[in-house]
Amino acid sequence: MNSGSEDMEILKEHLCQQRGIKRIKLPMKTNETEIAYAQRIKAAFQSVHIFITSDTEEDVGTIRNVFENWRNSQ
Repeated sequence: MNSGSEDMEILKEHLCQQRGIKRIKLPMKTNETEIAYAQRIKAAFQSVHIFITSDTEEDVGTIRNVFENWRNSQ
């Protein structure tokens, strides 16, 4: 029997296939820095011809700040 999360993954895959959407899963690797992870995300977008030219370190800093603000508001 599938768990709820496995069922959700199957559903997501099915919906993407039905709509012609390329689904890419990019879990963060063990010991991977946030900068390296953000660069892998940008590379994945480039693989489908979407180019992100923002400063990666600045992006990571912004994400950290937004997360911290959200966490402090909980």
